[in-house]
Amino acid sequence: MTVLVDAIGSHTVYSQIHNVMSNVSNHFGFTYRPISPSYDNSRIITLSSTNYVFYIRNLDLKRTGIYAANSPLLNINAWEALVKNSPMVLIEEYFARGNYRDLIAKSMLLPFNGYPFICLTKKTAAFLNHIGIKYFLIPPTEEKRQALKRRKHILFVGRAEPSKNPFFFLNLAKRFRDEHFVFIGRGSLSEQIAMKAKECGNIEYAPFVESKEEFFDYYRNAKLFIHPALRDPIGQVIIEALSTSTPVLASSNTGASSFLPSDWIMKTFDEEVWIDRIKHILANQEDSIAQAGLVFEKEHLNSSDPYS
Repeated sequence: MTVLVDAIGSHTVYSQIHNVMSNVSNHFGFTYRPISPSYDNSRIITLSSTNYVFYIRNLDLKRTGIYAANSPLLNINAWEALVKNSPMVLIEEYFARGNYRDLIAKSMLLPFNGYPFICLTKKTAAFLNHIGIKYFLIPPTEEKRQALKRRKHILFVGRAEPSKNPFFFLNLAKRFRDEHFVFIGRGSLSEQIAMKAKECGNIEYAPFVESKEEFFDYYRNAKLFIHPALRDPIGQVIIEALSTSTPVLASSNTGASSFLPSDWIMKTFDEEVWIDRIKHILANQEDSIAQAGLVFEKEHLNSSDPYS
C-alpha cells in the first residue's frame, strides 16, 4: 500500500495543500498520513533571528511512500529523500529578492529539478519558472465571509516583531487622527507598541483575540487592511482580509501581495506614498470593497473554489 506522508506543517497557510494531498490520496487509493513538524518530533536548528532549518526524526522514507515536504531550503529531510531517491513533492515559498540570496536558493533547488513543486504565490511561481523548475500553484485559501458596507477602522494583524514593520503602521495612524486604527498581534515589541498606541490616542491595541468569530469581525469592520512587512514569504493575513472583501495595502516584500491589484502593492516605504494611497482607498470605499471581493474570487482564494 502506497503511503502519502504529508509533513508540511499545521499552519493555516497550508490548509488547501493538505486538502489537495488528502484528495489525491483518496483518488489513487493511497494511505494519507499527516505529520506536523514540531519540537516533539524534530530537531530545529536556528540559524538567525529569522532563519532556521529542521530535521524530522524517525521519518521512514520508503520507496512505497510519497513524501510531501517543505522546501529543501529549510527541510533537511528533503535532502535525505533525494539521496535515497524517494518519491516526494516539495512545497516552496521562496521568491526573488534581487540579491545574492537568489543564487543560493537556485543552487540549492536545482538538484531537485524533476520532482514536482507546489508553490503558494505567483511570486514563487515566477522564481521557479525562471530557474526551470516545474510547479503547481495552489494559493492559500479562506472561507468567504459576509462583507459589510459600513466600516469602522483601519487594521493591522501580525506578530509584533521587527520583520512585520509594526511601527510603520503606528506612524501612519498618527497622520490620520480622525480615523480609528486597530493593531492585533503580540511579540517581542508588544510593550513598546502598547505604549505608543496609548500615546497616539486613536489606536486600539489587542495583543490577542481568542474567538475566531470576533477575530474576523475586526476584518469585516475594516475600511482598509495594512500589511507593511519587511519580510513575509506568504502573508496569510492578506487572504484573511480579502475573504471579508476588505481592501489591502501591502508591501511588495510579502508573497501574497502577488494576488493584489498593482496599485495596492507598495514598492516603497515612503510614508507620503502610503498616505496618498490610503486617502484614495478611503475616498472610494464602496468601490474598493467591491474590488477586494472580486480579487478574492478571481485569484482562487476561496476555499470552496474548485480550482485546487
